[in-house]
Amino acid sequence: MCFIDQIGQCPTWYGELWRQNPQERMVVFATYLGSVEMLSAEIEKQYPGKGVTVLKGGEHRATTCR
Repeated sequence: MCFIDQIGQCPTWYGELWRQNPQERMVVFATYLGSVEMLSAEIEKQYPGKGVTVLKGGEHRATTCR
């Protein structure tokens, strides 16, 4: 399965978890904002009212601590 196929399956996997426990919360880490936006839109479409919060952090090209 390629990466895009895996991302496309995420809302399905979330649904399986929510059927077992509707109060379940999930944290998803993604490198690209486009992936986050796509997942957010799909979750809102397939599971209205579940709510999606996007937290952005880190600086691209930031200097690492040594």
